[in-house]
Amino acid sequence: MATPHVAGAAAVYLAGHTSATPAQVATALVGGATSNVLTSVGTGSPNKLLKLAS
Repeated sequence: MATPHVAGAAAVYLAGHTSATPAQVATALVGGATSNVLTSVGTGSPNKLLKLAS
């Protein structure tokens, strides 16, 4: 059930960045994610954990 969490994070980001494009939102979320902390994610996984800055 990652999709509702990511959608919520995108909404929080958009609340503070009202003119952001979808591409900018995606870049911000992916860029802010923590890398390489998940285990057994499978081949080809980006291995990113969503992190919402305060």
